[in-house]
Amino acid sequence: MRFHLATFAASVGLMLSNDADALNVKMPGVNYIPRKGPDWEPDSTKCKSACEMQQDLHALKGVTDKIRIYSLIDCNQAETILSAAKKAGLKVDLGIWTTFNHSTLQKEKDKLAGLIDSCGEVPSQNPRIRFPDPSISPESQYPVP
Repeated sequence: MRFHLATFAASVGLMLSNDADALNVKMPGVNYIPRKGPDWEPDSTKCKSACEMQQDLHALKGVTDKIRIYSLIDCNQAETILSAAKKAGLKVDLGIWTTFNHSTLQKEKDKLAGLIDSCGEVPSQNPRIRFPDPSISPESQYPVP
């Protein structure tokens, strides 16, 4: 019991002192999903606002330089997150939600094609685009031209 009490006391002492910095290193990346509600809710209820996403990304900048998203169309992530990430100084790994639902997958692919065609944000902000499903791509990522 003495050992546990001494360990606890030392831990509390370190936490309260200015010498201990728990997050003095950055993580290589963080998965980000701009949701605050369940799937079945409308976007206005299930998705964070652009302002909330911006606040999240500014907070994440303190612990990472890169975020990863899993869908381009869910919660209008493509435009909103790319803009917020640029303001926060973060890089973004774009994800495409792969599904057996052909119309959803086609919307994801169309959104990606639109981003590539616009060529404004994608090449400068995103070092790679991830395809998490091996049936989509034998490689886990492709560099963006």
